Amino acid sequence: MMEKLEDSLSFDGKRYKVGLPFSGDQSDLPVNFKHAIRRLREVKRRLAGSDKDSLDYTRLV
Repeated sequence: MMEKLEDSLSFDGKRYKVGLPFSGDQSDLPVNFKHAIRRLREVKRRLAGSDKDSLDYTRLV
């Protein structure tokens, strides 16, 4: 891994650039749509149950 890092390291005169530390033959990430929807529903339920959390969230976003 260190060899790949050193091979991908370059300097363009202003800053250093380095390649990503993992190989290009990585498999695709699994689909997490169901988990994302479940998390969204949990957040919506929490915000609906707490005026303070809802107000804080609205101010933040």
